[in-house]
Amino acid sequence: MSTTINLPEAKNYEDCIKAAHRASLDHPGCYITVKVIFHEARLTVAKRLHTQDPSWADLGCYWLNGKRKNFTTAQRIADQQAGHLH
Repeated sequence: MSTTINLPEAKNYEDCIKAAHRASLDHPGCYITVKVIFHEARLTVAKRLHTQDPSWADLGCYWLNGKRKNFTTAQRIADQQAGHLH
């Protein structure tokens, strides 16, 4: 299960990065991704990454235990092979 945190105060890329880093420290062991929907940034806090997080995460990375991590090639390939769930 995941939790979504709205970020109405996030006005730019740097604000999203700072918020994701803070949330990662506040939720150790959880994966944090940033998604922008209708010009509003949202953080997703989850115990596991979803197969399609590489294409859904707008910053192209995730945070875990306060550290920013890029998606691996294997994660991106799995995302492409999963197809779209729309």
